[in-house]
Amino acid sequence: MKKVINQILFLFIIVYICIFALYKSGHVSYEFLNASFYAGVINGLNAVATVLSFNYALGKSGSLFMIYNMGGMVARMFILLIVILILLKFLNIDKYGFIFIFFILYFISLALEINYFRIQVTEKKS
Repeated sequence: MKKVINQILFLFIIVYICIFALYKSGHVSYEFLNASFYAGVINGLNAVATVLSFNYALGKSGSLFMIYNMGGMVARMFILLIVILILLKFLNIDKYGFIFIFFILYFISLALEINYFRIQVTEKKS
């Protein structure tokens, strides 16, 4: 579990170093930098919740495993939707930058999570 969280954090740090370098060079605004920070925090918390949920459900029966993972996914999606709507409505951030960075980080963390799930399931079978 620590390995996948470290991988996600490492990739997020790489993305933020690039964004900060773009900010320092004057290519992106402070609002974009701020929006990318919020997108990263939301995605990081979502990735950690996903990994913790998966590890909790891994030893359960097939039906409980599906209920925990699919139900958790639906709950996380609704929470993400509510948080995104609140951030876009009430904060003065770059909306397009937030959405752009959010989806980049979301798909990066999703790929790492799927790889982690694949590894854990194959280790459990053997």
